[in-house]
Amino acid sequence: MLITRGRQPAHWLNYLYLDNISKGLIYSIATAYCYQEWWQRISSKKDWRLKTATMIGQGFDDKSKPVYPARYIQAWTCRDGRLVTLRPICQEDKPLEKEFIEHLSVESSRFRFFDTIARATPEMLTQFCNIDYVHEMAIIAEYNSGDEKRNVGVGRLIIEPDTGSGEFAIVVADDFQANGLGTKLLNVFIDIGRERELKSIYGIVMKDNWKMIRLAKKLGFTTETSLDREVRVIREL
Repeated sequence: MLITRGRQPAHWLNYLYLDNISKGLIYSIATAYCYQEWWQRISSKKDWRLKTATMIGQGFDDKSKPVYPARYIQAWTCRDGRLVTLRPICQEDKPLEKEFIEHLSVESSRFRFFDTIARATPEMLTQFCNIDYVHEMAIIAEYNSGDEKRNVGVGRLIIEPDTGSGEFAIVVADDFQANGLGTKLLNVFIDIGRERELKSIYGIVMKDNWKMIRLAKKLGFTTETSLDREVRVIREL
């Protein structure tokens, strides 16, 4: 049971306006200058980051590093009796995340990424596991059986402060589907959205992912046609 491909943040260059003066040299100089100025402003102002964190209910430590939100850790039992631990993802989870992604079925991979992902690249794993817990939250379901430790499900919520909304994505390992884990993860993000005082959360689902569409409707989401092969599910909070 899976939903949404996730989105890359719009690149800041999209907001640059170059009138008729768009020669390569001028563009390169302006780009380098603006990027340096932007980066120095963001990286040097801890107060700005703290203010952002306070606004949406998280925080940074005294070295401006994300604080691991341990309050979201909880044990949960699947319908078939298997026990998993739900917890925020961390950078040490890259091996688990890699194994999880690469062992998804073709259908599960297509529903989550809108394409089939045969290999998780280092760049993907960094993007998925190194998060700040402020603008993005990801919860994994860890399953331990003897000496084996697996990631058997992951949900993600990307917060959009400007709109007061958040986009979520959920994927569950094939051998853990139909056990209530997708429902549990989606309910977790509904609660997190309320905690962060979001107005709504939404996801983009492939039209043939009828299991996810049915689950979303069951939990109070409404559907809107997005693109030819996509449906947008949204719930007001």
